[in-house]
Amino acid sequence: MPKEPSVSKSPRGLRYLAVGKVADAYLAGALVRKMARDAGFDDNGVEEIVLCAVELATNMALHAGGGVFGAHVVENQGRKGVEMYGEDRGPGIPDVEVSLADGSSGRGGYGCGLGTLHRLMDRLEVVSSTGPDGGTRIKCSRMTRPDDTPATDCPFDVGAATRPKPGLALNGDAFVIKAWGKKTLVGVIDGLGHGQFAHKAALSSSRYVETHYDLPLEALFQGVDRACRATRGVVMTLALFDWERSRVSLAAVGNVEIKHVGPSDVSFVSRRGYLGSGTRPVAVSHFDWTPQDVLVMYSDGLHDNWSWRGNPSLAGMSAQRVAVNLLNTHARDNDDATVVVVKGLARQEVEDA
Repeated sequence: MPKEPSVSKSPRGLRYLAVGKVADAYLAGALVRKMARDAGFDDNGVEEIVLCAVELATNMALHAGGGVFGAHVVENQGRKGVEMYGEDRGPGIPDVEVSLADGSSGRGGYGCGLGTLHRLMDRLEVVSSTGPDGGTRIKCSRMTRPDDTPATDCPFDVGAATRPKPGLALNGDAFVIKAWGKKTLVGVIDGLGHGQFAHKAALSSSRYVETHYDLPLEALFQGVDRACRATRGVVMTLALFDWERSRVSLAAVGNVEIKHVGPSDVSFVSRRGYLGSGTRPVAVSHFDWTPQDVLVMYSDGLHDNWSWRGNPSLAGMSAQRVAVNLLNTHARDNDDATVVVVKGLARQEVEDA
């Protein structure tokens, strides 16, 4: 593989090459490998971006008779990344969303079709036409991740507990807890049904969130919706805590339950439906966070007939002990069950909102 392919360069720094055959995909990979290293990606990130470049160029060669591939280094708010483009005059893609499901390319791809770009890149835009003047334009980008080392002054405690439906080995629920810089993202994901198919949906969703955690909540929900197109689908609630601003941003689709306990009332909107059925915008709610606040998120595998006031012993427990206690005490025996608890460090009893 050549280390530096012969490519053209546009006035704005975009480097591009003509793709006519599958072998040209290696040139695309070599081009972005250097860019990814220059942008500061680690070895794993570099190879994932290279895979996406090869996949994009390969798809153009196989399905469109060739096209033009382009890439350049971008920077946003002090973070660098790689942005890639592909344009062809092929027959177009009849259903873009279906094409983003892993394995949709059907033949010859080095990853799993355009699903690879969706899983490994931060943003993906596909515009395609199947008319006489058809063709496809693809734009995707990935930025370096922020500092993964959480600050030491986190003003709250986080705990989680989960288990599959009794008698089953695979859990159709999942949870996410990711802390970086001055932020923490937590969430509960419930695959529809239970067993292996629910597990596959929940796993696909949690992997997407964990590898794209610093994207806006709206983008995370859109990404999970796409990631679940080839699965049963999931319901999901995510909460993003901003330590410096003492603020929480919360979004939900489906029936993951949320209970807030604290000195003030908060309101949030859960969109009906499930992810994997088609993209619709989510409503993101914002509210202040105090040391007296507690947020409990749980799947429908937990009975809803409990309250903080009715369990005074919970106030003195850590978030992890609260999660385990609620799971052991209130989990249904006919479903998977998951609880995530975020608890202010004041550790004092407050009444239900």
